[in-house]
Amino acid sequence: MYAAILEKTRKMVLEDSSKAVAVYRVKARLVDGSSASLSAQSSDPMSFEAEVGPNFGLGCSLERRGEKLGMVPGEMFLGSIGSCVAIAFAVHADIFRVKLDDVTVEVVGETDMRGALGIDPDVDLGFCRITMDTIVQSGADMETLLALTRKVDAKSPVLYTARKGMPVEARYSVNGRVVDI
Repeated sequence: MYAAILEKTRKMVLEDSSKAVAVYRVKARLVDGSSASLSAQSSDPMSFEAEVGPNFGLGCSLERRGEKLGMVPGEMFLGSIGSCVAIAFAVHADIFRVKLDDVTVEVVGETDMRGALGIDPDVDLGFCRITMDTIVQSGADMETLLALTRKVDAKSPVLYTARKGMPVEARYSVNGRVVDI
């Protein structure tokens, strides 16, 4: 089943390279003063026409077939960035003694499927671009809000990690045997 879906997607990208970029979107919203609520654009990776809906779970489907499967792993990664930024606003707003009315963070990731599908070895796997738009509503003065925003941008650990990149040590055990890759 998955091989057929991948082959169909591969064929589509080979026929029309404008369809190679998959776009994923999540929104994180600050709720209850210190938690983040996530919604995701879980749809066929080659289109981006469905509305953002409140889904949270781990869905790893390349094709939805009308099912609500929750976030795909890439969306979870983007959601981690957005949630961290939203919660960082809450933490630092408390330190700054600022009341926040609303914080919404939209994070969009683009990935070139030519890398994932093995079509072009020069195209990297994963996201080739991530953008983040944050909307903050507060009655505090602009100077204080700018200082707060700068602090959040500098001190959000997940945003920092995404920007910096981090070596990841991966270990695998297959059928009880540790394997070297």
